[in-house]
Amino acid sequence: MDLSPDQPPAEAWQQARLISGNDTCTSSGACKERPWPLKVLRSSQADAARLDDELIVLLHEQFMRLFSYFKPGDVAALEPELNGVLMLLIFAFTVWRGKATPGSQLLNLRYRNEYAMQQQPPQACGSTGVEGPALGLTQRVMFGLGYVLLPWVWSRVSRAAQQWEWEDRISGRSSHQQSGLSSLRIWHVLQGLERMYKVASLSNLVAFLHHGTHRSLLERLVGARLVYQQPHMTRVISFEYLNRQLVWQELSEGLLF
Repeated sequence: MDLSPDQPPAEAWQQARLISGNDTCTSSGACKERPWPLKVLRSSQADAARLDDELIVLLHEQFMRLFSYFKPGDVAALEPELNGVLMLLIFAFTVWRGKATPGSQLLNLRYRNEYAMQQQPPQACGSTGVEGPALGLTQRVMFGLGYVLLPWVWSRVSRAAQQWEWEDRISGRSSHQQSGLSSLRIWHVLQGLERMYKVASLSNLVAFLHHGTHRSLLERLVGARLVYQQPHMTRVISFEYLNRQLVWQELSEGLLF
């Protein structure tokens, strides 16, 4: 069938699409079109943090059993150091080796260097949007300082404040006026730092609920973002044991009462 002079051929729309696609590409051949925005479930990130906390509690109970034959006073005095060693071991075998925390791995999540991704073109995210480099050496060191060192320092300072009775000195119960003034200054600094941390954590929580990135203040400062490790993989965690445990617990409580 012959086409009229004013009617374009059947392949004209394909040629026009190819030409328009070539116009949107750069001289290197990479297209400027931005991939789909990456959306990681907030519930998955929150569940990963909860699983990490539960794992730390279980490991802490097992770890403290090693010191069951020591004097209770000595173990209590060294509890911040023991917790620091435990957190250091968890960090050394996970984030320091380029992996995510155990809870994040169970939920198919990993850490991505978000600072490096901001300096790269959109095509670096790949077709799925989860591609990207892992955390660099500086980021892992900073993450370790905030994950291990800062909690230990704060715990040790809090214990020192209770041991030296800074609150009693501030209220005027101590007879040493000079030491009371020094304690007052240190106490005010600690209280100010604690308030700033709480305000920053609250702001980060609001930003996390709005944007869905950086569930903790440490991750935001370091530039570590949780993304899917495998985009087409479901969550690895299984709730069969948990459901069975809940059923047996309800049955046992019903039989007792």
